[in-house]
Amino acid sequence: MSHLRTLCVALALVGSLGFPDLVLGQDDEDREDQIYVRHFEPPSYLVFSLDDDNALFEAHLRLPIVFYQNVGRVLNETYPGENTWAFRAEGFMAVRLRLMKELSLPVRTPSYMPAPLDFWAYNYRRTQSGDQVHMLAFRAIPWGHHSNGQDGCLFTTQTRNDALDCVPFPQQSELSDSFVNRTNGSFSTNYSRVGAYYKRSFLDGDGVTSKFFGGGLEFETHPTGYGPGDISPELRSIYPPHRATLVGEFGYRGDASRQKVYVRGSFQYQWGETYETDVPQVEAELELSWRFAEEWGLRGAAFYGPDDYNLAFLRKRTYFTIGVSRFIDRLETFGSRQDDGND
Repeated sequence: MSHLRTLCVALALVGSLGFPDLVLGQDDEDREDQIYVRHFEPPSYLVFSLDDDNALFEAHLRLPIVFYQNVGRVLNETYPGENTWAFRAEGFMAVRLRLMKELSLPVRTPSYMPAPLDFWAYNYRRTQSGDQVHMLAFRAIPWGHHSNGQDGCLFTTQTRNDALDCVPFPQQSELSDSFVNRTNGSFSTNYSRVGAYYKRSFLDGDGVTSKFFGGGLEFETHPTGYGPGDISPELRSIYPPHRATLVGEFGYRGDASRQKVYVRGSFQYQWGETYETDVPQVEAELELSWRFAEEWGLRGAAFYGPDDYNLAFLRKRTYFTIGVSRFIDRLETFGSRQDDGND
């Protein structure tokens, strides 16, 4: 029965990877084929761990809800020598699940990561020759949330009193991974994030991107008192509240009609007022995706650093995964004067 349940869960998750963006509003002249072009964001995926004795597989499911965007129209009007701006306003719902190799194969514990507003501004500067485009992008998530939906205390040494507070506050010797309640411990925090990015695209004679590379810097902070579900004093004592992330990406189409290869890497520096104040954390990840079907890619990734799966954040890991991902096209198509009948 456990194997059948595993298969059903896996098939359900794989089916979920095909979710397109939910578009509620867009420019009336927007190009449909450019609505889903995205950069510097990980795709939905389902992967198996190659070297973790405890995790069976992991899935990341992300559904953007677009309120307004005019990216497609602006791309079509970015002619050689032009400098244009485009905007995207959306929210997203994201869920991350890790199935454990334990009795009854539990999800220990799920991650829920909604954000009501994720705003992007893009500046495209196309060269006079028309064969290259320099993109600057700016991102802001004013308020995002990350929790696991559990009602237990964060540490195994705590219990809830009549006021539903977890007591007592743990001693410093208990602020470690071995005392974290992984069964039903509550993990909840709110954050804000800003980012700035650069990308250089190389176009073919039809204005279609054949390859690109780019990078960016993101800053994220988890303040106390930042709305419902904000970080608790217990979690703040062990969870670094500030993160700076360097991210880079590369994509290649070659002679194919659609993008074939995508590489993404990130390096994150974590710091803040925790019990390990003088020990900042670093995290690095590298993923490689190769498209083998219309909307699917084969994904391999390597990870080093503090585990970024909610209650597991005190564990330092080096692991590799392989699986499938929803392959998001990141190859823009830019306009030419011939497209609108102009000389």
